[in-house]
Amino acid sequence: LPIGSPSFVPDAALGYRVAPGVPGLQSGFNASVAGPRPAGAASLLFIGDSYTFGTYPAAQVFPEQVQAALAVQGVPAVAINRGLPGAGTDSYVKLARAFVPLDDPDLVVVTIYLGNDLQQSHPRQETRLFLGRIVSVNEGLRFGPAPEEYLAYKFVRLAPDLVREPLDPAPAALPPLAAEAGRTGPPMTARRFRNSYLYELRATRAAPSAFMAAAERGLVDRLREIRALAAPRRMLVVLAPSRLQADRNFRDAVLREGRLKPAEYCFACPAARLTPALEAAGFTVLDLTGAVARVQAVRNLYNRLDTHWNREGNRVAATAIADWLLAHRDWIAADARR
Repeated sequence: LPIGSPSFVPDAALGYRVAPGVPGLQSGFNASVAGPRPAGAASLLFIGDSYTFGTYPAAQVFPEQVQAALAVQGVPAVAINRGLPGAGTDSYVKLARAFVPLDDPDLVVVTIYLGNDLQQSHPRQETRLFLGRIVSVNEGLRFGPAPEEYLAYKFVRLAPDLVREPLDPAPAALPPLAAEAGRTGPPMTARRFRNSYLYELRATRAAPSAFMAAAERGLVDRLREIRALAAPRRMLVVLAPSRLQADRNFRDAVLREGRLKPAEYCFACPAARLTPALEAAGFTVLDLTGAVARVQAVRNLYNRLDTHWNREGNRVAATAIADWLLAHRDWIAADARR
């Protein structure tokens, strides 16, 4: 979605959402046109950010790819994609509160992106709509103690871009791009692409900062809130690796570009810390890092100029999730809700 356009609107329950009427979407979410639910089909509710929302039409993004993979194995299922671009884990709680009762799923799948989701889980963090843009307010003391004061600080930083990129008069369409056929979202500028990964490096320092330690605890706490909202349904936490975790050559290039010391970073550490912490809290965790890294070593699974999976990356993620569900069929059986 084009940042800086009125494609995002305020929402009382979610804080913000995609505007109604954006071409290619269903009620503001990246979903295929819904038909009648097949008899005996399990309902899978996917909650997440732009990774879950996707940068391709719904049928090419991993939630509906999971549905398709299960169907091939004779397991009827319906995937409900409630991914919200720009969302942090505070937004995931709001999504669960709004859509678990509405969608009444059999299973809730929460996808945690091992990049900005980590920083955005700090207890002080909020995800806000600000002048048509999604802003992560997680450093409120940088300018003042109130989120509004931080947004004033952000306005000063964003003002030059806002002047150069005036708001469009209507929700923007989602045209495919010639560079990456089938995409529904524009690529990042080279500067934003670089800065996105330099920002993610904060979460991969070998010696975590006090901020990141608090953020990781905050992630567990927010997932506890979602679990309480999802009960008595089961819940699966999926860890989606950043390209920094899955692509050794790419992360080496980022470190060189930033003139950073490799010894100061541990790219396996976020998942290595989170998985046992989540399991100790009673969560079932599926870490996709190994599956994605194995394929990434031979072919690229990420978009050329943004941080998301390309179509092949979505297929690899969907296959791993579907295989896990097929190995745990009782989770999506008709009597699974308990």
